[in-house]
Amino acid sequence: MRNNWLRGSIPALVTPLMEDGSLDENSFCSLIVRALSSGCQGVMILGSCGEGATVDRKTFEHAVAAAREVCEGRGLLIVSTGAISVDRVKENIRCAKKWNADAVLNIPPMYFDETQKALKDYFLRLAEFSPIPTMIYNIPSVTKNNVEASTLIELGRHENIVGMKDSSGSQIALQQVVQEMRREGFSVFVGRAPLICSSIQMGAAGSMTPIPNLDPSLELDIHRFLETGQVQKAIDLQMRVAKITTLFGYKKMPINVNLKGLMWALGLCEPYTAGFDPVLQEQEAQILKERYEKECL
Repeated sequence: MRNNWLRGSIPALVTPLMEDGSLDENSFCSLIVRALSSGCQGVMILGSCGEGATVDRKTFEHAVAAAREVCEGRGLLIVSTGAISVDRVKENIRCAKKWNADAVLNIPPMYFDETQKALKDYFLRLAEFSPIPTMIYNIPSVTKNNVEASTLIELGRHENIVGMKDSSGSQIALQQVVQEMRREGFSVFVGRAPLICSSIQMGAAGSMTPIPNLDPSLELDIHRFLETGQVQKAIDLQMRVAKITTLFGYKKMPINVNLKGLMWALGLCEPYTAGFDPVLQEQEAQILKERYEKECL
């Protein structure tokens, strides 16, 4: 297969920050080490929960450089390039290349509704521009543009578009792409944590969700149980994962706010966020921790 290297559990990591917005390198590297030591195939950084579109340029590059050092010889490094301007996306791709990332994850254009032809042309231009393999990140809840299955199938035949992360939640579309591209070696990753089990059973190459920020073993064990035919055990773990994801929408705040708040209460990183997102208060973080320990463990 063309992309036999691109599969398994590849966590979508948060980007731990200091109060001034700079990278908390120690916490960031600790998360990467824990994921790789647990058995994850690599990490995906600076995605939606990683706040790649809102951290400043210095912090973005610092994160890529730090991750490359930790991942060297141990696992894959995938860098999300999401940004509003095409120039910033290209800068992010250049940064990923500079630090020898294994692939970049490109989101659709944001804000304006685009046709499928426009989306296809956009991803093809980025694939031609990028000196390293590219992936498509379909996350219409953020970008407002959904890349349809037929468009993904066409794009997947480009030699430099090696896979996708699907956070659309459409199991029908995911299944269409998986089945059509199975022999093409196009790696389909599920990005919605509640759909890990069903997506892997449909033939997805792997998962790329925020769950391993809290516990890498959960996602890894779902993969392991499915591989060994222990389907009910995988389903039982999937139900735990589904409970965890309900915490991410606490008080209708963004996932990065709630996830970082919970991780702060668990001693994994500070709660500080990028851009205009609020910071979860200590009392709220403790409530999330109590719910996590009571409902999800």
